[in-house]
Amino acid sequence: MAKGLMTIPSTKVNSLSEKQLQEMFLSDLQELKFLSVFNDVWNAILWDAIRLTLPRNGHGNRVVITTHNHGVASSVVDAKSYVHWLHLLSSKESWALFCKKAFTEGEPCPKEVKEVAQEIVRKCKGEPCPKEVKEVAQEIVRK
Repeated sequence: MAKGLMTIPSTKVNSLSEKQLQEMFLSDLQELKFLSVFNDVWNAILWDAIRLTLPRNGHGNRVVITTHNHGVASSVVDAKSYVHWLHLLSSKESWALFCKKAFTEGEPCPKEVKEVAQEIVRKCKGEPCPKEVKEVAQEIVRK
C-alpha cells in the first residue's frame, strides 16, 4: 500500500486532506506487518499526517525515511527511533564517486569535459551524487 501511495504524483498527494491520507493507509495496514519506506521527505507536516495513520498493532512494523531536511528528521525521533546522519564527502571522495558513476570503470575523465565535470562536483558541495547529477554526467560523456 505504501508503494501505491508513492506512485501518486506529489501534486495529487499534496491535494489530499490528512483524513484522506489516513484512510488510505489505515484500511490496508491495520492487520499487516509492514516495512514502509518514504524517500526524500521534505515536509514535516506531511510526515506527521502520515505517521498518525500508521497502525501500532504490535506486529513489528518498521518505517524508513530519507530526508535532507533536519526538521523532518527531528520530528521522526522518539524512544525507538534511530537517525543515521550522512556525512558530506571530501572533494576527493566526491570526485571519485562522480567518475565512478559517469565514466567506464578504470577510464579517466576525458580532458575535454574535465572542467565541466569538476564544476558539477563543486556544486554538489560534498553530497553524494544524486540521480540527476549522474544523468548529467553520463550526458556529458555521450557528447
